[in-house]
Amino acid sequence: MNERIAIDPQIQHGKPVIRGTRVPVVRILAEVAGGMSFEEIGREYGVTREDIKAAVSFVAELVYVARCSYGACFSFQLKKGPPRTATRRLSVVPVSSAA
Repeated sequence: MNERIAIDPQIQHGKPVIRGTRVPVVRILAEVAGGMSFEEIGREYGVTREDIKAAVSFVAELVYVARCSYGACFSFQLKKGPPRTATRRLSVVPVSSAA
């Protein structure tokens, strides 16, 4: 698990949160999905760009593990280089093809 994410039964009933805060990972992901910029999320919730990336990565890893349990494993890789829009595109590559 990413060092920026914490799971503690005493904080938000054990939901994954940004370490050192009570901000749930799902809240960050919802804001990203809703079109908020990383800068806006940072101001609104007091988190860093790295925290936001860690939240997205954490959820991508959960999806990967869940899909593997159903036999549909994929490797998620962010494309390199500057994004064309406000968000980077996510490449989905079958594990058998991933290097």
